[in-house]
Amino acid sequence: MNIFALARRPRTVLAATMPRLVHKLRATLPRGHALPLDTWQSRHNLIVGLLWLHVLGVFAFGLGTEHTFEHSFFESLVVAVLALLAGWKRRSRTFRAAMSSLGLVTAAALLIHLSGGYIELHFLFFVTVGIITLYHDWTAYLIASSYVILHHGIVGVVLPEAVYNHPDAFVHPWKWAAIHGAFVLAVSVVGILNWKFAEAEQARSEQALREQVAAQEAVQLRDQFLSLAAHELKTPLTSLLGYAEVVQRRTARLGVLPERDQRALQVITDQAQRLQSMIEVLFDVSKMERGQFHLTPRPLELGHLLRRLVDEVRPVLDKHTVELEAPDAALIVVGDELRLEQVVQNLLQNAVKYSPSGGRIAIRVYQREGRAILEVTDQGIGIPPEALPNLFRRFFRARNVDAQQIHGLGIGLYVVHQIISLHGGQIDVQSEVGVGTTFAISLPIAVVTTISEPVMAPLAA
Repeated sequence: MNIFALARRPRTVLAATMPRLVHKLRATLPRGHALPLDTWQSRHNLIVGLLWLHVLGVFAFGLGTEHTFEHSFFESLVVAVLALLAGWKRRSRTFRAAMSSLGLVTAAALLIHLSGGYIELHFLFFVTVGIITLYHDWTAYLIASSYVILHHGIVGVVLPEAVYNHPDAFVHPWKWAAIHGAFVLAVSVVGILNWKFAEAEQARSEQALREQVAAQEAVQLRDQFLSLAAHELKTPLTSLLGYAEVVQRRTARLGVLPERDQRALQVITDQAQRLQSMIEVLFDVSKMERGQFHLTPRPLELGHLLRRLVDEVRPVLDKHTVELEAPDAALIVVGDELRLEQVVQNLLQNAVKYSPSGGRIAIRVYQREGRAILEVTDQGIGIPPEALPNLFRRFFRARNVDAQQIHGLGIGLYVVHQIISLHGGQIDVQSEVGVGTTFAISLPIAVVTTISEPVMAPLAA
């Protein structure tokens, strides 16, 4: 094999490896310039304020260590110029951070000079490097770290007594520059790690915020679509249902259609009514979201409302029995009769829908502690415990619903919850999977002197 080829191989391998190593190193290190402007500005203001304290500190320390007024003033003036440059708002973030960083390390160096190289004051550099990492800016950070090493090395050679106060450092200034640089490097590693973790946490927060905004926008878009779809479907569906009912009545009167076609016409009518109910619910949701959902309250007897609704639903149920337990005494509430009827119908429909095997549906109304309590209990599939906290959210459906192939939009209970809340009431649910579910509604009772004169607090807004 050619000896020159062997000589070139290590360089080729190194050339191929270096880009990957550099990429990994850059991925490991923090990016810098990731702070939001307001966060960066608040930190910068704090650091510049600290820098101005160093201006006063250098001047006072110079006088306290028996230096002349002119010497002390000149030393502090250097730091003051850097502080002014750091506060120059027309300059970039990088420039201002670099000036404040340079000012802090310069102030630390001047304090060491004024002390005659007092060894304990070198710890100021470590503190300074830690403060500068608050900028999350590589320019400021590298200026500070490089300054420490070069200062100890160069000034340690030219004026060792201004940097060190022990004989070995006078003889080997670069050795002690390296020692101090190693300590600064250790502090730097800690600062870089903290910087990296802060950037990672900020990135996670920003990602979470973007996902939240995207989810909100998707919800708004969905709501707009549903509102528009409901509006566009309502008119043709109303016409369809109206004509289907006209044909159905005419057919029943004339008897001109075979029984099979009559059943088909009944299916058309039933499904059109079902679609109309769904569209009305979508309209209600849209009004609620826009704050345009209003009630028309008046006194009503809750037991009478329930008896009427139960009498209407019983004839159409094949596999279910509905039992009503209501007191003989009048139970007066102030509310919107149509909306409360909508609530009861929704709970009854859910009781039927989610107990596909049939069974008993128990409705119980009674008075407790000045409130009317309405309970609807079924013997259906039940609701998983983890689904209960989300049950009254829009478009939420429990996981066992899909397994049973029970269809729905997941907005009926949301509307129920909103209507009850507007009445100043509460709705709770207790359920056990495979056993059944109980919905309990609590409404304030109207205080009456006579049946015709109810007195009650206004409805909740």
